[in-house]
Amino acid sequence: MKKYFLYLAMASMALTSLTACSSDNDGEGPSSSTSTLPTPKYAAAAQRVNFSQPIAATALVDGAELLLNGFELSEDGFVFLEILKRQPDETTSSTKTEVIYDKEDLKSYDGRNLILKDNKGEINMLEPTRATSTKVVVSVYLNIVLPNIGAVTFSTDDETVEAQQKTEPQSGNTMRSNLCRTWKVLGTIIDLEGDVNVFKEFKGGNLKALCDEAVRQGADLTAEEQARFNKVVESITLTNAGLIVIEYTDGTVDAGDFQWANAQYDSFKIMLKDEGMGNKFLANNTVVTSEFRGNRCNLKCTTDIRGSKNFKAAMTLQLQALN
Repeated sequence: MKKYFLYLAMASMALTSLTACSSDNDGEGPSSSTSTLPTPKYAAAAQRVNFSQPIAATALVDGAELLLNGFELSEDGFVFLEILKRQPDETTSSTKTEVIYDKEDLKSYDGRNLILKDNKGEINMLEPTRATSTKVVVSVYLNIVLPNIGAVTFSTDDETVEAQQKTEPQSGNTMRSNLCRTWKVLGTIIDLEGDVNVFKEFKGGNLKALCDEAVRQGADLTAEEQARFNKVVESITLTNAGLIVIEYTDGTVDAGDFQWANAQYDSFKIMLKDEGMGNKFLANNTVVTSEFRGNRCNLKCTTDIRGSKNFKAAMTLQLQALN
């Protein structure tokens, strides 16, 4: 499964046409320095749990071994499973490892037992509790369906595994609290300046539309690079524990870690989860900045492209808080 999440996370110019209209527009209000969004339902429970040893799926899938490496419970109550896919690499006679993320809906969480909706299983953190230690003992039974892979079962059976539980104290910083949640995509914008000049707005998160417009205007993209844009973004999630996730309309999910770039929490640096992520537009350690207005957010990022055509590439992701 190829990773394309960086195309989304690439957000560009602060877009006054999206956020700086009159104050009576729907969803708009004061700037982020004075606006405070409602606290997501599971903000206090949000956490990342990394297993000391990955949990293997009960069976191989098309010759590939799937390993559950850990999970994250987000502020809005989504469970993101980190899965390693290992399979023989025919070109090098070695084993190739790919990182896959899966998004599941949370049914309930009582501080120890995390139960997924639709009878997809549960994760039980047995002992000790989070109040006494960051180390926990975990039992797992999950029966999920991975896009482009199929049904997969992960189970510790009657055994348990040790895990490291990471949480972040709730921040008193408005910008950070506002940003760490799930966002739905309202629109995207492409902005190229230099040997190629394009500025155009699009509804929704159709990356192919952006790519096609860039190519029509002369951007030099190979067929493989263009194929990577064949996605439609549905939502983006940022967590207080430092995970950024892009969900596509086809059910696939891409993810990366991020670190805050300054003490104001208005920008962050992305570290990709898999080498298949990114393209000539974006590279690892890209810095993204955010701008708020009411319950809407723009992410801003630009990068310089050098090749047969030289230009500054920028894309904007216009977001609205899910809840």
